[in-house]
Amino acid sequence: MSALTNHPVQAYIDDASALIDCIVEDDSLLSKLKTFRISGSRSSDQTLVPTLDPTLKKLNDLVDGFRDLSALLEEGNFGGPSAMEEEKIEEEKSSHRSSHRSSHSPLQQNHAMEDDSDDSSSASSNVSSNDSNEETFSVVIIGASASGLGVASALLSASPDLDIKILERSSCVGSSFLSWPPFTRFISPSFYSNPFGPNDLNQITPDENGPQTHSQSQHPTGAEYASYLQTLSRTKKFNNRTLESYISFNTHVSSVTSLPYAGSSAFKISMDSGASICSRYVIYAGGEYVHPFSPLPLKVKSPNASVHYSEISDWKVYSDCVKKFCGTVVIVGGGEAGFDAALHVLDEAGDPNDGDEAGLKPRVILIDRGSGSGEGADSGGAGKVDDPSTTLTPITRARVEEARKKYRNLFQIEEGCECTEIGEEVSETGRKVFLAKYRSSRTNRVTTVSSEAPVILATGFNLSQSKTCCLNGICDWDESGRPVLTQDCDEVERTKGVFVVGPMVKHNEEVIFCFIYKFRCRFALVAGEILSRLIAEYHSVQTNSDGTVVVDEEGHKKLDMVERTCRFYQEKGMLITDLSCAVCGDVEGSC
Repeated sequence: MSALTNHPVQAYIDDASALIDCIVEDDSLLSKLKTFRISGSRSSDQTLVPTLDPTLKKLNDLVDGFRDLSALLEEGNFGGPSAMEEEKIEEEKSSHRSSHRSSHSPLQQNHAMEDDSDDSSSASSNVSSNDSNEETFSVVIIGASASGLGVASALLSASPDLDIKILERSSCVGSSFLSWPPFTRFISPSFYSNPFGPNDLNQITPDENGPQTHSQSQHPTGAEYASYLQTLSRTKKFNNRTLESYISFNTHVSSVTSLPYAGSSAFKISMDSGASICSRYVIYAGGEYVHPFSPLPLKVKSPNASVHYSEISDWKVYSDCVKKFCGTVVIVGGGEAGFDAALHVLDEAGDPNDGDEAGLKPRVILIDRGSGSGEGADSGGAGKVDDPSTTLTPITRARVEEARKKYRNLFQIEEGCECTEIGEEVSETGRKVFLAKYRSSRTNRVTTVSSEAPVILATGFNLSQSKTCCLNGICDWDESGRPVLTQDCDEVERTKGVFVVGPMVKHNEEVIFCFIYKFRCRFALVAGEILSRLIAEYHSVQTNSDGTVVVDEEGHKKLDMVERTCRFYQEKGMLITDLSCAVCGDVEGSC
């Protein structure tokens, strides 16, 4: 036995020999010594960097030198270290290896090329951080509804092996749509058009059938659309894994916090259950429906005096109440939801020409900050273009005009008025009635009206006012309560590495992505940005003085896949990178 069996010199000899064997036997490591630029195609004047032969020669020379040293030590009768020295050497060696393996702290990256530890995981595995048993992913998506599934599909289409996790607070896909009132339907129509070019306006992937094919409904209900999403999650596969298999249900995210990391970003995602996971990137796709909005200066003096539109499960309860007492229903908000609520209450109360029932017909009073036609009612002002995000859609306009003719004075719209206070009191007959005060912007006169049922708030949604939104603490908000994002890739300006997709995305006052056919145009953009950063980090071999990154051959292949995916989304009209196109309505060409 060699006298250097336990000597540190022998350890370095063994490590160097193992490195040579690993490089020679592993073709993927050989390819990693070849470099390409991260941007642009491979140009003809780019040549492979001839690093392989000199590297192997230097390593061989190093090993030969160590072997000569070993022989000299043995000839000089240098004995091995003592037991105490052996223990110290082993501790130092263990400390060195531990330090090397934790060089990516706090996240042990499963993609890191320089990590030569035996227990490194594959790209699709869950990796634990050094400090705990927390699972680590490249991307965590919060929310498994239209926007969450849509951006997940874009990510996996471009990188099927990507380790992602989707966290859903409820027990099923599309739960927010299941919460819709049963008579509420999509405004944007679904139509069988895919074979002829344009996609269904309400589908979330460019290569699947839309909800019209699934539900046979031109204006799906919330339940019908949720069924479409659930079917999509169970049938769409990536590397033989269904989209649903990436989802963790009944997982409510309480907070997202930044972690120190040598790379670009890293986050800890904490759940109400006390569990937590880590991720390189976070995409918030939680939507707005669970964050109802009560705008200032509205004061609600009693918690039971009002109910948000999103919390109503049956309009008939309202209609029966006002029919019984021949009273009034008050609705605050003149956008799509406000007029939808008014029309449902009127329709449920019965035909005004039905004899005796005509005398019991309620009045519906709708308080609208705008013009009485939904223009700028509760959406921050009238748009410069005929954008359904700021004005009533054609189908709703037609319903309103029909209702005005049918119900006449029974449907009262208070234009240019703002509700300032909501409360309740007991009437002379001992019944509880609800009160709403509103001020006219033209006369400044304050009027008080009573409602037989709690006042309906059709005032939209707002994440910034919510105490349960996990973006609090890592995100700034604009005046309308929407997250402040970068225009190039919808990244939270305050926290690099956190992205937002869905109806809460807004840029300036003109570009509002509150419909599915709008916000789906940013799925591939966000996915492409995240994947490009991951590829640049995990496959980088050089950073040039101008900031461009040189990646290896495998990285270049992955970038090509990302570019092809983005191009496909653009061909299908599901990618907008130039926000000026969204303002003018042009999604062709450079958009």
